[in-house]
Amino acid sequence: MREYEKHRKSKDYAAVMDLITRANWEQMEVEKKMCDALKELFAEELKEADNNGRTEGIQTGIQQGKREMILAFLKAGAEINIIKEATGLNEEQIDEIRREIE
Repeated sequence: MREYEKHRKSKDYAAVMDLITRANWEQMEVEKKMCDALKELFAEELKEADNNGRTEGIQTGIQQGKREMILAFLKAGAEINIIKEATGLNEEQIDEIRREIE
């Protein structure tokens, strides 16, 4: 089972794994039921973790986008008022990002 991922496209390997699975069908069903029970038991925690990860990823993307926008404005020589208006950040936040970039 540990080596399956490396060889899963091999027809011979797949046939052997199929044979092993069929020979141990009862054990496979017991383990599948345990996995299903664990998924059900931890469904809320898994959903919350997934949502937190997605939210964190979106926020990171927004921050990165704003940093890139500020960098582009600074390279173009834009005035601070234009940068503030375009990004919705205040002067302190823009200066902080400017320092991080430098």
